[in-house]
Amino acid sequence: MSENSMNLVNQVLDAKEKIQVERFTYDLDWVVSKIKSGQLKIQPAYQRTFEWTIAQQSKFIESLILNLPVPPIYIAENDKAEWELLDGLQRISTFLHFIGEINLLKAIESSQLCREESDLEEFLESDDSDEDLENISEDIPKSPSYLTLKGCDIIPDLNGKDKSSLDAPLYKRLINKAIDIYVFSYTGKDHAWMRYHMFIRINSGGTNLSAQQIRNASVRLLDNKVIDFINEELATDEDFKKTLRLLKRKYSVNQNRRMILEDLVLRFFAFKNNKNAYTKDVKPFLDKYLEDCALGENKFDVDKERLVFKKTFSFLASNCNEDSFKIDDKKKNLYLYEALTLTIAKCIEQDLDLSKLKSESINSFIKSEYFDKACFVSGGKNTLSYHDKRLEQLEKYLKSLGINIKD
Repeated sequence: MSENSMNLVNQVLDAKEKIQVERFTYDLDWVVSKIKSGQLKIQPAYQRTFEWTIAQQSKFIESLILNLPVPPIYIAENDKAEWELLDGLQRISTFLHFIGEINLLKAIESSQLCREESDLEEFLESDDSDEDLENISEDIPKSPSYLTLKGCDIIPDLNGKDKSSLDAPLYKRLINKAIDIYVFSYTGKDHAWMRYHMFIRINSGGTNLSAQQIRNASVRLLDNKVIDFINEELATDEDFKKTLRLLKRKYSVNQNRRMILEDLVLRFFAFKNNKNAYTKDVKPFLDKYLEDCALGENKFDVDKERLVFKKTFSFLASNCNEDSFKIDDKKKNLYLYEALTLTIAKCIEQDLDLSKLKSESINSFIKSEYFDKACFVSGGKNTLSYHDKRLEQLEKYLKSLGINIKD
């Protein structure tokens, strides 16, 4: 065996010795007891939000009653010997909802537990132009203390049942349902780094997670400073949301399902600060940028970035209108929005006078000689070269207005 091969084998053996995996089989009542005692934390900072609808929750309860196979729960032991849930939030939360223990779900709003329909619409790719906005309700119902089953399709007679009305033998079968639990522990120095990789591998295969939800959860295992800054300060900024409502329907922005606002904030900083690392696929580009910020490999000056972000969207909120991001009569264009936000941010960083740039002149860009529609619409435009061309067109247009951006 060559020296390189021996070195690789030794690396694998060393890693295997540091990673310990224990498998247990316990009933769900036991899991609840561990939550109540504080041994199992089901909502550490990196856990994602609750996504299942009433129908999805009901089908899970139906599966438990029928003793159908369900996926295992994955837990990581932290450096304080506490158990933190890596995967299983939807299942455990559903069980707690059914048995009336939602008080244990401190980080989940009650409204999240009772959504009737799943909103899997991709915010950045959907077209809102044909929607009847008047018929969209902004109200979200309050969640009852106990889940009432709705959507069971193997045993339809379970629909309408809750904890109090479920037959005693079936309820006993439910709480005694055995479930596999895998507990990971790590003896190396890079404890958080290994938990980070465990989380990524366990959660990336799910189809119910948006890319930003994965990032929001996993990057906290490295550092939470930048992601908290994005989530708590910038994604909630009123000028930012006001600007977004010009791009997307009010309902999408207000409900912020699947962390669409946080995704756009991250996208803004990644393209503003690190666009040359972008090729064509946005997801790994944003993943890597956020990861490098968390690790300190990308220097992220929170005070400076806060000022630029807030000034950028304060300007846009005050000077844009319903037509500012339109290329055609109805459809809004993400590339036009992005080019404008990044160009304004650059002007602000260079302390340029933007007093000449009002809504009329912003909207006139698409009618100017500098605008090339082919760079903004149709397929194949999600590349760095087209990204640069869009910014170049807008910068030339601003120059014609007397606003000279330096390279």
